[in-house]
Amino acid sequence: MTGCVNRQSENQSLVASPPPSSPFDLSLNRELHYQQKDTIDTSLFGLKQAFVAQEGDFNRTQKPSNSPAINGIISRGVSLLGTPYRYGGQSVKTGFDCSGLVGYLYQKEAGVDLPRSTSQLIKVDAPRVAKTKLKPGDVLFFATGRGRQVSHTGIYIGNDNFIHSANERKGVRIDSLNNNYWNVSFVEAKRILN
Repeated sequence: MTGCVNRQSENQSLVASPPPSSPFDLSLNRELHYQQKDTIDTSLFGLKQAFVAQEGDFNRTQKPSNSPAINGIISRGVSLLGTPYRYGGQSVKTGFDCSGLVGYLYQKEAGVDLPRSTSQLIKVDAPRVAKTKLKPGDVLFFATGRGRQVSHTGIYIGNDNFIHSANERKGVRIDSLNNNYWNVSFVEAKRILN
């Protein structure tokens, strides 16, 4: 199964589209802008998705979840790539901050209402998951500031990758847990849905 990723110019402007027989109904035919040096293609849940190459192994494969809700969370998340970051944002129209994106995806695709802030989200009564046992849909928590206080969240999508609303420059994007910054910043993960 292959998709189409076209590099349009040297400024890393990409157009990505899913393969014709993708199990997901995704519309990725919009330009995605990245400011990094390299890009790679990776198979993710039966579709080709372009994103920034970072340290890590992107060659392992991950099968889709058996859960329609988890597959929906990931599909909708991927469809939001490039959506702007907005502090306090919780919608496609206004943009998302990190916890706003996680809450939006869980509410829309699984009907689960999660706390609004990352500091409250980490307190949700859900099983903790070891980094080596992550499954698609697990909620990840990071300490991106000084100390080990949790300040960022995202959703694991498989193959050591996660989707999140990064910051004002980058918006909604996919990053690798193998990237040194995210690897060092990782605090814990929780499994909200089984």
